[in-house]
Amino acid sequence: MKIPALPVAVLLSLAPAAFGQADFHEPFEHSGPNFGAPGPPDLIAKGWTFRNQSEPVVGNAWFNGPVLESFVWTFDPQAGDHYLAANGKATDTFNGGPISTWAILPQVPGQTAGDAITLWARENPAPQNDTRIEVRYSPTGGIGTGTSATDVGDFTTLLAAIDPIPTQAWSAFEAEVPGPGRLALRFHVPAECGWSVSSCSAVSFVAVDELHVGPATAPPCNAPPTPVVGQTTVWPASGSPYELCTEIVIPAGATVAVEPGVHIELGDHSLIVEGRLEGFAAGAAPISLHSDKLAPYAMTIAGEVELEGAVLDLPIAMSEVGSRLVLRHSTLDTRDAGQLSQDDDGPTAYDHVLPVVLLQDVLVLDDGVGTAMYLPQAQTFLQDVTCDRGLIWCGGYVYADGVTVHDSPTDGLRLASPDGVYVDGLTVLDAAGAGVVLTGYACGLGPDVTILGCDYPIAAAGLHFDANVPQAGNDVNAVYALGGGYWPNLGLPWHATVSMGGMVIEPGTTVLSGPGTKLSPGRAQGTPTQPITFGALDPTSTWGGLYVSARVLANLVVEDADFGIQTVQSNLWVWNTIVRGCEIGMIATSGGVLVARSTTVEGNQIGVKTTNAGGANFSSPDSPNVVAGNVVGMVAEDPSSDVMEWIWWGDASGPQQPDNPGGAGDSVEGSGADDVDVLPFLTAPPAAPDLPPVIRLVGHQGKAQINGLTLDPGDHVFIEWESFDDHQVAEHRIYYSPISQHPSTWSLIDVLPGDQTTYDYVAPDVGLFNSSPYFIVEAVDDAGQRTMDSVGLVILDNADEPTEGVVSPDHAGESFAPGVRIDAPGWAYTTPGIIEGDPELWVIMDATETWIPLGSTELWCDLPITSTDRARFGIVKKSTTNRQKWMFGDYFSVRPDALIADAPPTVTLTSPASGQAWVGGSDVTITWLASDDEGLRAFNLQASTDGGKRWRTFARDLPPTQTSYTWTLPPTQGLDDVRLRVVAFDLRNQNSSSDLVPGIDVLPGQGPVCQADLGFGGPGSLAATLCGSPLDGVGTAELELVGAAPGAPLAVGVSFLFQPAPLLGGTIVLGPDALLLPFQADATGELHLPLVLGGVPATLYLQAVAADATLPGGFAISNALQVELVP
Repeated sequence: MKIPALPVAVLLSLAPAAFGQADFHEPFEHSGPNFGAPGPPDLIAKGWTFRNQSEPVVGNAWFNGPVLESFVWTFDPQAGDHYLAANGKATDTFNGGPISTWAILPQVPGQTAGDAITLWARENPAPQNDTRIEVRYSPTGGIGTGTSATDVGDFTTLLAAIDPIPTQAWSAFEAEVPGPGRLALRFHVPAECGWSVSSCSAVSFVAVDELHVGPATAPPCNAPPTPVVGQTTVWPASGSPYELCTEIVIPAGATVAVEPGVHIELGDHSLIVEGRLEGFAAGAAPISLHSDKLAPYAMTIAGEVELEGAVLDLPIAMSEVGSRLVLRHSTLDTRDAGQLSQDDDGPTAYDHVLPVVLLQDVLVLDDGVGTAMYLPQAQTFLQDVTCDRGLIWCGGYVYADGVTVHDSPTDGLRLASPDGVYVDGLTVLDAAGAGVVLTGYACGLGPDVTILGCDYPIAAAGLHFDANVPQAGNDVNAVYALGGGYWPNLGLPWHATVSMGGMVIEPGTTVLSGPGTKLSPGRAQGTPTQPITFGALDPTSTWGGLYVSARVLANLVVEDADFGIQTVQSNLWVWNTIVRGCEIGMIATSGGVLVARSTTVEGNQIGVKTTNAGGANFSSPDSPNVVAGNVVGMVAEDPSSDVMEWIWWGDASGPQQPDNPGGAGDSVEGSGADDVDVLPFLTAPPAAPDLPPVIRLVGHQGKAQINGLTLDPGDHVFIEWESFDDHQVAEHRIYYSPISQHPSTWSLIDVLPGDQTTYDYVAPDVGLFNSSPYFIVEAVDDAGQRTMDSVGLVILDNADEPTEGVVSPDHAGESFAPGVRIDAPGWAYTTPGIIEGDPELWVIMDATETWIPLGSTELWCDLPITSTDRARFGIVKKSTTNRQKWMFGDYFSVRPDALIADAPPTVTLTSPASGQAWVGGSDVTITWLASDDEGLRAFNLQASTDGGKRWRTFARDLPPTQTSYTWTLPPTQGLDDVRLRVVAFDLRNQNSSSDLVPGIDVLPGQGPVCQADLGFGGPGSLAATLCGSPLDGVGTAELELVGAAPGAPLAVGVSFLFQPAPLLGGTIVLGPDALLLPFQADATGELHLPLVLGGVPATLYLQAVAADATLPGGFAISNALQVELVP
């Protein structure tokens, strides 16, 4: 039978007058290092005995603390500077042996029955280990402990078992001493959970401090009763008010139920909840807890607290070990007592679980000085929360609806989540900073948002394209930019005052930046009619400029910068852009190369500058540039190979340059001026622009461009793009570059029609290769003007690496909480051999095409803060740039806690079906059904052409009402098992997916085969087509009927005989053998029917009729089709 140790508050409240005589105190100060002994030598000199009987014996029995564990100091002592500690290193931590270490007290003078042994205990959380501290008694006075980990020797009497040991704070425990025999402490773990055990991730660490043996004392205050494990204790209103005269711990496995009307005064002490504290007083006398304590926290929650109708006037800390706070119809008063926050100590290396906080109908009162709530890494649900004169700051996974903040001394509401936050029902009034601060790639503001009287309405890293940002009513009506997210045109400018990068900036957006601010956009591609404008926030000063990491800039206006556009160590294409009013308009340095087309550089101090092996290529007769009206047109500081031909320099005589001695246009200067090629030049400004085309490779909104593509030789990947022109896109040209984007390295691999916007790229075998190749697509309009976009490639070389492996364990089908720490997976070989290279672990969220590196030799890993059912692990062993071997796990889910009442969306892909076949170049109709409890935001469509190893988005941000999409396949030589996926996103960025596995087959071909239209038909407007793959019994073709009345009954007739005859004012061609098949038109008057026909040669005739009451005969008759079935 396990004898629990009673917390001091319980024992004192139950104990009668004490009769003990001993007076022993050990504070464990100055105990010093062990120096090879099983325990601290100073304690051994005092008569303590230490033994390690773990199996096997490895380390010390007990030792002096605090110590460094996993590069972090263990917790502070309860008093003084030191304590006595033991840990799992007493045995082999990699083989999980049992632990039994003994600390035997010296003979205590005067010890007698009725004395009490009191000590303080605490441990670092090791949830998988069954740790306990036993207080044992030897009736005979002998100090034998046996020899094994299970022996107790002379210490046959168990006075107390401290289990669970408090993890969040020190707690005092007391047990009655039965007589004058010897006392001992035993640290016991039946089986240590070591690092090598798959379900465990750390060793145990326990400590004791301030040990006393002597008479028990009467309770000094009206403390509430504290339960032990397995009990529920009521704190009745009849005993209220209560006060704490020492720290109280509600241990794990224990529950305290607080009655309405109870008041608890904490004084200078703390309430630590490792079990459960509950109280339900809505509509009754409130439950109230008060403390004037500011630090450390008056209440620490490591277990669960659920209160209704409560008034909490004390600082609260949420521990990152799975703590939960549910507060409804209550008041959180932080005016005098700090804030609701997370434990400053943070998690240990192995127990990281985000706290869960739910506030519903809660009033938060603050003193107008700072932050009322600070939960930077939690799962937080805020609903109908009002905050008076304070800041609410929540990060992690956040749900916010119906939040009101007024008179905050700083920002009103700060919310942060990697995928972005959606807020609705928001009111912020008179905040000194921004009304709302949203951190995440793309955040949303719903229709019910009011922000007035604030400095800025919003500060954000990124926003959805439809975010409802208030346009007026604040001091500065703009979006204050926080970092690299999605920056759409929302009707207000974006203001940047610190340098930042990675942002995706959409057409029509205006960005104004402060002095010295440099921006490095991941993508900035406007359109000719909606350019992206970059300018100075302070009209009396310049800003830093674009320090570019993107590969392509297009359709920009860059004004009033120190350096308008700067590239370093990379090739940068600039299309149809205006750069003016800058100290230096465009500059290339450190090997960077500027390639400009249809670009104007005017009114700058220096137009273009190349230095430190930088270069410029402005030569294009089809897309000429302008460098004119600058104080100096160009400065070439080094001997260069700059190509500056076909440029208008502001004068018909050309530039002032040694090769053009009569030039009166902008000058070319610098030590490398003689090397700049300026001939030929334009003798007149370019004609009024026929605007160049616009092209953009299709990828997920969350990426600067589509992800760099990693391919094995022979892999297919369907690459899609969007292109348009003010007249016509005449053709698309496909290039491959083995090393860079510089046009001198391009090799033309294909020329496509202007209406073809997808390409089946087959990766070549490049061998061992340490450079970075590129796939480049160029749009050419009918005037010969060109623009391009590109994607980097990694084409693997594994010819000498036949060994295959898999991630193991991959946690397939499991579901985890956001941000939880789990054991890192490893790998297992599925074929003989050893894969060379160092392993790298990645977590992959395919629905958003997000790949997160986790390190190379990790024992554990933190899962991303997201909500998805398409997360998986990948492990790569890499020895060179393209000598890599990837191993992938199956999918698991990451979903928020059930307390956050927002279900993820549901989605089902309904067509096509697995195994259906289409010819290359034909259209595939993809359909799906989806729903969400609050609302859908968008759909993405993805495909995998390598058996599910990697997925790419080919259609993004489809409207929430859309349920079908026509996907045009590229012409191809054929590919089996092209897998499809539809991804549904709800308003709060949760995503769910539905996959087609196995996928469809794509047959060799250049486009759909349409069966012959014979005409005939009428009356009415019913029209029939049958297009798709050849009808060979394998491929799929789609019968499409349009022009019927919505919902009208239809009949499709098929006949082997061709016998035209008049009918109802039209002509029917079907013979008497016709087979009629009934259908019904949809709500748009159409029918779409995939068909798999053929396999044997035959000719059929097909015609349809539809009921139509507006026609004289009551029926519409379609045209006739001649259908050729082939073997």
